[in-house]
Amino acid sequence: MFTDVLVICAECGLAKVGVVAVDGTKMAGAASLKANRTRAQLEAEVAKMLAEADAVDAGEDDLFGGDRGDGLPAELVDRSSRAARLDAALAELERAQQARQSEARNFVELEAQAQREGRGLRGRVPVGREVERAEAALARCLERAALQRERREREAAAQGRKAKGPTPKGDRLGVYEARLARAKADQQSRREPPSTALSEPRANVSDPQSRVMKSPQGWVQGFNAQAAANEIGVVIAGDVTQQGNDSWQCQPMIAATLASLEAAGVDDNVGIMLFDAGYLSDANLNADGPDRLIATGKSHTLRKSEPTTGPPPDGSSATAAMEHRLRTPEGAELYKKRQHIIEPIFGTIKETRGFRRFSRRGLDAVKAEWLLILATHNINKAYKHA
Repeated sequence: MFTDVLVICAECGLAKVGVVAVDGTKMAGAASLKANRTRAQLEAEVAKMLAEADAVDAGEDDLFGGDRGDGLPAELVDRSSRAARLDAALAELERAQQARQSEARNFVELEAQAQREGRGLRGRVPVGREVERAEAALARCLERAALQRERREREAAAQGRKAKGPTPKGDRLGVYEARLARAKADQQSRREPPSTALSEPRANVSDPQSRVMKSPQGWVQGFNAQAAANEIGVVIAGDVTQQGNDSWQCQPMIAATLASLEAAGVDDNVGIMLFDAGYLSDANLNADGPDRLIATGKSHTLRKSEPTTGPPPDGSSATAAMEHRLRTPEGAELYKKRQHIIEPIFGTIKETRGFRRFSRRGLDAVKAEWLLILATHNINKAYKHA
């Protein structure tokens, strides 16, 4: 249905893709934050249910005898029962545990590579290593400041004078100092000593495939809904993921956009795709696909950046080259379109139409529901155009 509606939009001339903006929004699921359980809690609940069932069966056998032949056949037993959902939650916990272990191994490898290259490491900090990471970031900042002082003193000595002006404090020194102070305060306020292991995974017994997500309004039990839209406000592609971090969705959304256009028979090539800083990573900057702008910081920070022109300096990293491009007049003008393209769509869906929570359960079901919501959004665009 989503593709059929996109075909209609294309016939109306509304599927132009010179500029495509991508973003995600957290959508609550048909589940409660209070329904999350650890493996030990789930196993205890399953054991309790089985014990209660055995007791009831034994009592009924005493009253009415054994198998009377009037029970439901196995194939008609309700598979959406709480017992089935508890089993599904246990299976999700097993997958989550394997994913956590893989993530921990990848983190160690990425951290070692970052240290060899003399840079910091982006991404979630494992529990118990916040102070260590903050100290390392501050040390790198101070090292940059020392190099800056040496360079200024060397230049002054070459000119036969003393270096003047305030002592350089390095790039964003105050930010790193504040981060370290917060990390130490958080560590001291913990009731339990910090652990180097990741926190124990939990699964939701209402919708085992939902996840705890951080939204601007706080924590929600739900999903990360993604959308890609053109300048007219027509949604070209959509998806739903269990991952709260948008950086993992950049390449899948590029692929989804191209696949959606192909399915709808739209021959136009995507000119450029716009992403906010949540999608920033070297892998996303270097990936195949259409040209793209990915913010290297918050919008207000980018607006205050000193303008520049021309190509980036030779030898610039992918992130440095993107930062340079965003400070050019062309890059800044293009990136300004992102907010005006994609964010009003989420505002309309959530505020005007009232879709803040999925009504179905399970990842496949909410994906279908999200595409239906996006399809009706496009229908409204086509109706207004007609």
